[in-house]
Amino acid sequence: MYCSKCGKQIDYNATVCNECSAVGGGYYDYGTAPAAAPAQPATPVPSTRMVGFGKALAGVIVGFVGIYMAVFAMIVGMIFPVVGVVLNMIGIALGILSLVFGVQSIKTFKALKNGPGGSPIATLVLGIAGTVFAGFTLLFSLIAFFMIALGFSGALVYLD
Repeated sequence: MYCSKCGKQIDYNATVCNECSAVGGGYYDYGTAPAAAPAQPATPVPSTRMVGFGKALAGVIVGFVGIYMAVFAMIVGMIFPVVGVVLNMIGIALGILSLVFGVQSIKTFKALKNGPGGSPIATLVLGIAGTVFAGFTLLFSLIAFFMIALGFSGALVYLD
Protein backbone atom coordinates (compact mmCIF):
# COMPACT_ATOMS: atom_id res chain seq x y z
CA MET A 1 0.00 0.00 0.00
CA TYR A 2 1.12 3.62 -0.59
CA CYS A 3 0.67 6.86 1.35
CA SER A 4 -1.65 9.29 -0.38
CA LYS A 5 0.30 12.30 0.91
CA CYS A 6 3.91 11.44 0.03
CA GLY A 7 3.50 8.35 -2.17
CA LYS A 8 5.93 6.18 -0.20
CA GLN A 9 5.23 2.48 0.18
CA ILE A 10 3.92 1.63 3.65
CA ASP A 11 2.78 -1.51 5.49
CA TYR A 12 -0.82 -2.58 4.80
CA ASN A 13 -1.78 -2.45 8.47
CA ALA A 14 -0.05 0.90 9.20
CA THR A 15 -2.09 3.75 10.61
CA VAL A 16 0.65 6.39 10.31
CA CYS A 17 3.10 6.93 7.43
CA ASN A 18 6.72 6.67 8.59
CA GLU A 19 7.91 9.19 5.97
CA CYS A 20 5.49 12.11 6.27
CA SER A 21 3.55 11.21 9.45
CA ALA A 22 0.18 11.29 7.69
CA VAL A 23 -2.45 9.81 10.00
CA GLY A 24 -4.80 7.01 8.72
CA GLY A 25 -7.60 7.25 6.22
CA GLY A 26 -5.45 8.56 3.40
CA TYR A 27 -4.02 5.28 2.14
CA TYR A 28 -4.81 3.45 -1.01
CA ASP A 29 -3.75 0.23 -2.60
CA TYR A 30 -3.29 0.32 -6.34
CA GLY A 31 -0.39 -2.05 -6.39
CA THR A 32 1.94 0.60 -7.85
CA ALA A 33 3.28 3.88 -6.67
CA PRO A 34 1.33 6.95 -7.79
CA ALA A 35 2.68 8.79 -10.79
CA ALA A 36 4.62 11.88 -9.90
CA ALA A 37 3.12 15.15 -10.98
CA PRO A 38 4.88 16.60 -14.02
CA ALA A 39 7.40 19.25 -13.12
CA GLN A 40 6.22 22.74 -13.95
CA PRO A 41 8.70 24.73 -15.99
CA ALA A 42 10.03 27.71 -14.09
CA THR A 43 8.54 30.91 -15.39
CA PRO A 44 11.26 33.39 -16.27
CA VAL A 45 11.47 36.47 -14.09
CA PRO A 46 10.90 39.53 -16.27
CA SER A 47 13.71 42.02 -16.07
CA THR A 48 12.86 45.42 -14.65
CA ARG A 49 16.21 46.95 -15.56
CA MET A 50 14.97 48.78 -18.66
CA VAL A 51 11.44 49.68 -17.53
CA GLY A 52 10.77 53.36 -18.25
CA PHE A 53 13.98 53.77 -20.26
CA GLY A 54 12.14 55.04 -23.36
CA LYS A 55 10.42 57.87 -21.49
CA ALA A 56 13.64 58.78 -19.73
CA LEU A 57 15.56 58.93 -23.02
CA ALA A 58 12.77 60.95 -24.63
CA GLY A 59 12.93 63.37 -21.70
CA VAL A 60 16.66 63.92 -22.19
CA ILE A 61 16.36 64.41 -25.95
CA VAL A 62 13.38 66.74 -25.66
CA GLY A 63 15.11 68.73 -22.91
CA PHE A 64 18.29 69.00 -24.97
CA VAL A 65 16.33 70.26 -28.00
CA GLY A 66 14.45 72.65 -25.72
CA ILE A 67 17.70 74.21 -24.49
CA TYR A 68 18.86 74.81 -28.04
CA MET A 69 15.44 76.18 -28.99
CA ALA A 70 15.58 78.68 -26.09
CA VAL A 71 19.12 79.80 -26.98
CA PHE A 72 18.15 80.10 -30.64
CA ALA A 73 15.09 82.12 -29.59
CA MET A 74 17.41 84.56 -27.77
CA ILE A 75 19.49 85.12 -30.89
CA VAL A 76 16.62 85.31 -33.39
CA GLY A 77 14.45 87.30 -30.98
CA MET A 78 16.82 90.26 -31.07
CA ILE A 79 16.32 90.60 -34.81
CA PHE A 80 12.78 89.26 -35.21
CA PRO A 81 10.95 89.57 -31.88
CA VAL A 82 7.78 87.77 -32.98
CA VAL A 83 9.71 84.77 -34.31
CA GLY A 84 11.79 84.75 -31.13
CA VAL A 85 8.67 84.66 -28.96
CA VAL A 86 7.22 81.77 -30.99
CA LEU A 87 10.49 79.82 -30.78
CA ASN A 88 10.65 80.55 -27.07
CA MET A 89 7.13 79.22 -26.54
CA ILE A 90 8.15 76.02 -28.32
CA GLY A 91 11.20 75.84 -26.06
CA ILE A 92 9.02 76.23 -22.96
CA ALA A 93 6.68 73.47 -24.16
CA LEU A 94 9.65 71.19 -24.74
CA GLY A 95 11.01 72.03 -21.29
CA ILE A 96 7.72 71.17 -19.61
CA LEU A 97 7.49 67.92 -21.59
CA SER A 98 11.04 67.04 -20.58
CA LEU A 99 10.17 67.76 -16.95
CA VAL A 100 7.13 65.46 -17.11
CA PHE A 101 9.17 62.63 -18.66
CA GLY A 102 11.95 63.11 -16.12
CA VAL A 103 9.62 63.02 -13.12
CA GLN A 104 7.80 59.95 -14.48
CA SER A 105 11.14 58.19 -14.93
CA ILE A 106 12.19 58.93 -11.36
CA LYS A 107 8.82 57.66 -10.08
CA THR A 108 9.26 54.49 -12.17
CA PHE A 109 12.65 53.91 -10.55
CA LYS A 110 11.23 54.39 -7.07
CA ALA A 111 8.39 51.96 -7.78
CA LEU A 112 10.77 49.27 -9.09
CA LYS A 113 13.75 50.03 -6.85
CA ASN A 114 14.18 46.42 -5.76
CA GLY A 115 12.49 44.78 -8.73
CA PRO A 116 12.89 41.08 -9.46
CA GLY A 117 15.13 41.65 -12.49
CA GLY A 118 17.17 44.51 -11.07
CA SER A 119 16.76 48.23 -10.52
CA PRO A 120 16.27 50.47 -13.58
CA ILE A 121 19.36 52.60 -12.89
CA ALA A 122 19.54 53.93 -16.47
CA THR A 123 15.95 55.15 -16.13
CA LEU A 124 16.85 57.03 -12.95
CA VAL A 125 19.98 58.63 -14.43
CA LEU A 126 18.22 59.72 -17.63
CA GLY A 127 15.20 60.88 -15.62
CA ILE A 128 17.42 63.13 -13.53
CA ALA A 129 19.21 64.39 -16.66
CA GLY A 130 15.86 65.14 -18.33
CA THR A 131 14.71 67.07 -15.28
CA VAL A 132 17.96 69.08 -15.22
CA PHE A 133 17.66 69.84 -18.95
CA ALA A 134 14.07 70.93 -18.36
CA GLY A 135 15.26 73.36 -15.68
CA PHE A 136 17.90 74.83 -17.98
CA THR A 137 15.38 75.08 -20.81
CA LEU A 138 12.94 77.00 -18.65
CA LEU A 139 15.73 79.22 -17.31
CA PHE A 140 17.03 80.05 -20.79
CA SER A 141 13.47 80.63 -21.99
CA LEU A 142 12.92 83.13 -19.20
CA ILE A 143 16.16 84.91 -20.08
CA ALA A 144 15.16 84.91 -23.76
CA PHE A 145 11.80 86.51 -22.92
CA PHE A 146 13.51 89.30 -21.00
CA MET A 147 16.09 89.84 -23.74
CA ILE A 148 13.40 89.92 -26.44
CA ALA A 149 11.27 92.27 -24.34
CA LEU A 150 14.21 94.59 -23.70
CA GLY A 151 15.24 94.47 -27.35
CA PHE A 152 11.69 95.14 -28.50
CA SER A 153 11.17 98.01 -26.05
CA GLY A 154 14.53 99.44 -27.10
CA ALA A 155 13.41 99.27 -30.73
CA LEU A 156 10.23 101.15 -29.84
CA VAL A 157 12.22 103.85 -28.05
CA TYR A 158 14.55 104.06 -31.04
CA LEU A 159 11.56 104.55 -33.41
CA ASP A 160 10.27 107.53 -31.41
